[in-house]
Amino acid sequence: SFCTLLDLRSPLTESTSMQALQQAAGVAMNVAGIKRRWTSQLCDCCEDSQSCLDVCCCTFCQIGRQCTSLDGTPNKMDFAYCCLALLGYYYSSGGLAMMVMIIRYRLIEKYSIEDEGAIKTGCIGLICWPCSLCQTNRELNELGAYPGGTCCAPKPAAASIPHAIGVL
Repeated sequence: SFCTLLDLRSPLTESTSMQALQQAAGVAMNVAGIKRRWTSQLCDCCEDSQSCLDVCCCTFCQIGRQCTSLDGTPNKMDFAYCCLALLGYYYSSGGLAMMVMIIRYRLIEKYSIEDEGAIKTGCIGLICWPCSLCQTNRELNELGAYPGGTCCAPKPAAASIPHAIGVL
């Protein structure tokens, strides 16, 4: 229910209340069968050089930040996710790509983004994982679930109205 999205025991800040509203909007859009579009293209990395630099230089920490942001805590890095990404990279040939695919799947599901299909998402995660991480970072920032940055932290964007397909 909507009441479980808001934890009344903790003080609501503008970012947490906006994130709760965006998540509720995503759930409502998903129930209604309305999908929103990505707010940026996969290769729009040059438009957001700070997050691109952060993804390239601090990949494992950015994965931790995006996972934590998807879990509901903006601008915080979970060291466990960071270590998991690092171990996945060094001990598995596709561990990093798998984590990028999981982030992408979770973002699509949580915020009711137009589904691109499992094969396309898998290929994007495997072949172009830096571009995918940059795109999911931009999308989280746009949705008010600001993941932050480790080396270069782009300023959080004001959450926008969902870009829905078939509306208007």
